[in-house]
Amino acid sequence: MRWMSIVIMMLLFAASGSNIYARDKKGASKTTQRTEQLKNKRSTVADSKKADRQASDNKSAKKNKKKRKHPESKSDKKTDGKTGSGRFGIDVSHHNGVIEWQKVAKKAKPLFVYIKATEGSAYIDRDYKRNITEARKAGLRVGSYHFFRMTSGAHAQFRNFIKMIQGESQDLIPMVDIETTDGHSRRAVRDSLVVFLNLLQRHYGVKPLIYSHNSHYNDICAPELNNYPLYIARYHHKEPVINGGGKYTIWQYSETGRIDGMPGFVDLARFNKGRSVSNILLHKGSGKKSKKTTKEKKSGKSKKNKSRRTKR
Repeated sequence: MRWMSIVIMMLLFAASGSNIYARDKKGASKTTQRTEQLKNKRSTVADSKKADRQASDNKSAKKNKKKRKHPESKSDKKTDGKTGSGRFGIDVSHHNGVIEWQKVAKKAKPLFVYIKATEGSAYIDRDYKRNITEARKAGLRVGSYHFFRMTSGAHAQFRNFIKMIQGESQDLIPMVDIETTDGHSRRAVRDSLVVFLNLLQRHYGVKPLIYSHNSHYNDICAPELNNYPLYIARYHHKEPVINGGGKYTIWQYSETGRIDGMPGFVDLARFNKGRSVSNILLHKGSGKKSKKTTKEKKSGKSKKNKSRRTKR
């Protein structure tokens, strides 16, 4: 009997412990659930604040973008030949392909056009005659340029250039393109170039235009040739800087311009402040007439006089 009571007491104790464990477990579960809910609520609030901050940042970024434009984007806009027509000039050669000059004149309206005529002592640009004839027909101001090389002498190059452009009307002063040393020293290139420039100046009565890339000009020509009008290439939103305090007349600011009437990219250039087309015009009477042309005119006059006498 005593043994039975002991067993009953043990069973009652076990049942009581089981109930306490169950209550504790249930309480712990509820606590964990409340903790998770609190965490989720905090996370939702944090995400909401983050989203609000991001929206605010985006809004202010848009405002700042409208207020200030990056200088490069401003420059890039001007490199498109379809925007700002009539504000730039171009230079071309056979590399530009077949050009529809009437369309170029009508749509882009470039201020000036320089056309490659010769290179070295013998090379002639195959499209020169067609380009200069058609560009003039379209009413554009045209000029010719020579690509200077150190593979031949200055006098031979001068004869090649003059022979090629002699029969063509020129609106602009001649231009000399200097882009290579052909392995010669800075002094040798500059000395030979000066001879060529002097020959052109004596022939036309005006200083020719020098074309070169900014760094190449500074390496080879500056500051000795800074008194010439300069056509400097620098494909950057910052303008060219000439060593020795020189000033450029024309800045070629892009080599990837697009113009209606031209099949590919074209170099675009603009004038420096205070400079204009008038600074590169070849005025009437500034160029010497060739002896051949003068003789032909004299011969023509004598023939006319002879015919008049015969009629009389």
